[in-house]
Amino acid sequence: PGTADGPPPYFIPRACKLVAVYASFNPVGTHSDAANCSVIVRKNSTTDILTVSSTMQLTTQPTNVNSTGNAIALAAGDAVYMKFVGGAWGTPPTAVFGNAVLYFEVP
Repeated sequence: PGTADGPPPYFIPRACKLVAVYASFNPVGTHSDAANCSVIVRKNSTTDILTVSSTMQLTTQPTNVNSTGNAIALAAGDAVYMKFVGGAWGTPPTAVFGNAVLYFEVP
């Protein structure tokens, strides 16, 4: 796990608001020890626009996090990325698979 934007981006076709994010992470093999990880939504590879969680720990499978009730404005042409920042693990997980569902509202 790194700190870079995760491909692929979600391209925004028209002005809208990001209202909710649901993410699930599945450590396989050895699970990690208890170290906090962050899940962040970024816009255009330049700006963190929403921290979904900064206390997620990959000690169980699956690990689910969400952020609801948001109203983050996005413009047509924006690219939205998910960013994962791994914890300061003594024992890192063997591998981590993640997915995210983003909900948008169009005015």
